[in-house]
Amino acid sequence: MNAGEAMRQGKAYLESGEYELAAEAFTEAIRLDPENAIAYNNRGNAYNRLSKYKPAAEDCSEVIRLVPENAGAYSNRGKAYYCLGEFWNAAQDYSEVIRLTPQNAGAYNSRGDAWFCLGEYRLAIEDYSEVIRLDPENAIAYNNRGNAYSKLGDRENARADYEKARQPRSSR
Repeated sequence: MNAGEAMRQGKAYLESGEYELAAEAFTEAIRLDPENAIAYNNRGNAYNRLSKYKPAAEDCSEVIRLVPENAGAYSNRGKAYYCLGEFWNAAQDYSEVIRLTPQNAGAYNSRGDAWFCLGEYRLAIEDYSEVIRLDPENAIAYNNRGNAYSKLGDRENARADYEKARQPRSSR
């Protein structure tokens, strides 16, 4: 088997939800082509799906070493760090995603979640507000911002955001 065949096999396993087999196939692709950033990225995705966050973060770090401007690798590593409880590292990675893709509402929301877990509620509110600016129909962002306002004791803004989150999409 060559690296290309291992990649095709890994992608098929990834698409069918067979993440262990996908990780094995991508490991073989990496063995055959150690500079294959896509293989590391895909194996990192498989590891994230398997809740194997430490090896997922390691693979994403390798992608970043090989392709420093890869926003997806920063995002995937941010997810892994978040799931490991490394919220500061997650926030830093999501900041890189935002630098590389400034209109990425998901990255702002994820960084807001990391700030929230760190008790940085004002920073979380800033990020959730940016999500709402980019995607005014995003009920999750209103709810998350309401939670942050609530943590700061701002019941009025929290209540307003919770109300917005409950409204039908077309009413926001």
